[in-house]
Amino acid sequence: MKILVTGAAGRLGFAAAGALAAAGHDVLSTDRRFRAGVPGRFRRLDLLDEFAVHAALEGCEAVVHFGNLPNVGAAPTPWIVYRDNILINGHVFQAAADHGVAQVLLASSIQVCSGVRAWGSSNASELSYLPLDGNHPPNPGNLYALSKVAGEDLLRHFAARLGAFAAVAIRFPHIVDSNAVAHYRACPHHAPTWKMLDEGFSYLSLDDAAALTRALIERRPPGYRTLLPAARGNKLARSPADIIREYYPKVPLRRPPGEMESLVDVSEIERCCGWTPRDNALFDA
Repeated sequence: MKILVTGAAGRLGFAAAGALAAAGHDVLSTDRRFRAGVPGRFRRLDLLDEFAVHAALEGCEAVVHFGNLPNVGAAPTPWIVYRDNILINGHVFQAAADHGVAQVLLASSIQVCSGVRAWGSSNASELSYLPLDGNHPPNPGNLYALSKVAGEDLLRHFAARLGAFAAVAIRFPHIVDSNAVAHYRACPHHAPTWKMLDEGFSYLSLDDAAALTRALIERRPPGYRTLLPAARGNKLARSPADIIREYYPKVPLRRPPGEMESLVDVSEIERCCGWTPRDNALFDA
């Protein structure tokens, strides 16, 4: 399958392109900056150039769209982050529809539902329920998160309303690579900003994120869906019941705390594409 990967010079795009290329797919890796060793065939591409996006998508069957500005501080002002992500997503989705692409994956973010991203027991959670899943209502706390909400809405419009392609918006939590794993195992209690309250203390290994991308591309679940993948472990290395008792005493629960394996429910992902997280114990040596 010929697959366009945007943002392939970034950590997640690089890993996803590698997983797809290793599986035998014809990968066209794109980014606005060069990175040596990017898997597949590399093409420099500015996603703000609508015509260049159309040219890159010719003959592609699927798009793995990970090429957004990655956080609220990634441009001179948060407004530019919002504006550029809106334009980028519009260019990619419209071109995919025009060229008859069968499937689009969008890297959304758990920040869609994490509010102001406060951490610690002194702040009341704004979560609507636990365990979290991809259906949790949006609660964006900054313009980057708001751009991700808009991206999900636009993707849903093309996929569900127009029937242009099958599509998945993936609300990735904090992606942890092997270097970060070593760091947090060494000092798990010295990273308060890594423990965002309404992100459910969740994380996902880079390898699991890449494997999920491949599984979704190869299974191609129909229609539109929003998914929230995460490891079954958590950043506090504590049981869900203990964490709920301390941090989420007023959040509605969809099952008793003692029956929760995790603060994030990935059962829909397991059903639709057969993926399950493998790196579930962040602090195990």
